[in-house]
Formats: sequence, C-alpha cells, structure tokens
Amino acid sequence: MKTNRYPGVKPFETGEQDRFFGRDRDIADLYDLILLEKLVVLFGKSGYGKSSLLNAGIIPRLDEEQDPALRYHTLVVRIGPYVAGQNTLSPVANIQQRLQDRFPLAEGEAEALAAILKPLSGKPFKQRQMAGGPRRYLLVFDQFEEFFFYPPEERQRFKEQLTELLYQAIPQRVREQSSALPREQRQLIASPLEVKAIFAIREDRLSLLDTLKDFLPAILHQRYELRALSREQAQQAIVCWTDCRAPGVQQQQIEAFCCKSGQFPGTQGHRPAGAQNLIRVSDLPQ
Repeated sequence: MKTNRYPGVKPFETGEQDRFFGRDRDIADLYDLILLEKLVVLFGKSGYGKSSLLNAGIIPRLDEEQDPALRYHTLVVRIGPYVAGQNTLSPVANIQQRLQDRFPLAEGEAEALAAILKPLSGKPFKQRQMAGGPRRYLLVFDQFEEFFFYPPEERQRFKEQLTELLYQAIPQRVREQSSALPREQRQLIASPLEVKAIFAIREDRLSLLDTLKDFLPAILHQRYELRALSREQAQQAIVCWTDCRAPGVQQQQIEAFCCKSGQFPGTQGHRPAGAQNLIRVSDLPQ
C-alpha cells in the first residue's frame, strides 16, 4: 500500500512519528516543560499542528523513555463536542472510559480496597497502581476548547475531581481506615500517585481557561505557544522526506518551492505551521 507522507487536513497519529518532521525544537522544549511542571497549556492558532505535535512528537517521546524516574504513561482524552439531548459522555466519564481502554482493569482486581478508596477522585488510577500498573500519568487533553460547551454542573465536577487527582494527598480518613490492613497494603495506599496534565487549546479560546482558576489557579502559569513553521522548519519537513522518496530533488528546487508556496515568518506575513500537512512530494518541481 502506498504511504502518503502528509495526511492532509487530519493530524499526524502516534504511529506516524517517523514521518513527522520540522518540529524537533518544539518537541524538545515542550517535553522538558512537561517534565518540570504539573500543568502545561499548549496553544496556537487553528491548523498550526498542536494535535500532530502531541500525537507524533510528545507522546512517542514519553512512551520511549527508559528512565523510570522520567517515564509517564500517556492518557489522551478528547472530550469531544457536546450535543444537547444526546447520550454524550461527561468529561469525567470520558477520562474513566479512556483509562479503562488504555489500561484495562479486570473485574474484581484491587477491589479488596475499593471501600477505603471510595472517597478518592483518583480511585481508578490508584486501583491500577495497586494492581501493578502505572503510578505516573500524563493526561493529554486535546482540543480542550470543546470542554466549555458542556453543562455547568459537568464542568464543575471535572474541575473538582481533576484538582483532587492532581494535588490531593491521601485523605486522613483513608489513612485511618487503612491502619488495620496488612503492612504491604498500607504501603500501596500510601505510595505516591503522580499525575500531570497538558491542555491543548486554540489561541482564540485561551481566555476560557480563566474559568478553571477557581480550582486550578496555576492553569495559565506555564504556557507553550506553537508558532508557524519557520522557513528552515518547513524545509526540514520537506527535505527529510524527499531525501528518501525523491533523491533527485535539489536544495534550490525546494527553496524555490517554499517561496512559491507561501511566505514564512521573517518575511512579509507567514504560512500556518499546519501547512506542512498540505505539501506532497508530487508537488515539488522535478
């Protein structure tokens, strides 16, 4: 089957990281920021490639990490549009469903401690940890602007539970109830569960995150702006592919193609970073 280098208007998927070029610096910088911070916001204009950067850049980088101290298991959550009158999963239920899909928990597994864990918003995550699963998670909320169309009560519940999951230590009541358990189970309950979150959102919807500040006051403290591809990045996106697929294409031809296709930052105006999705090798001058 013929492989198309550029997926068109749809974003790159995680399995396409070997065909995703031009964003090396963004991948490195955003990756470092995620490791340093509990909450990160990725924003940029629509079509600049935020989803592609996450899918084919950040997630593979995290999944390939071999150092246990740096390894975070990614959970991609696309909340999806809200349509009144339809059986749409709430944002909280969406997280729980994605968690079960990504890290299945067999019925009855870790249920011996379920009653004690009941007050915890992070119970599904903690159960998986105690069953031998991950203890570090990165929640990836892509196209998060869709969240703000959900009913106020569902948004409120999401804020409350996400805040507890990210920041709340084991409640004292849980510690007291677990005192009669065997030492090994007490240690499992007390062992830390580390959860981070990244929110990808359109630049023109960034101000909506202010409505989360009552529970997440640091929501806008660490922001990463995905900007348009520079001329050099656009050339890299083309060259890295044509080196393998069209070796006869010369550098000056690529340069001419970039100039003809549209201007980039540093000239008069710019071309959206998502434009690399629209370039095909067949478009290049032969």
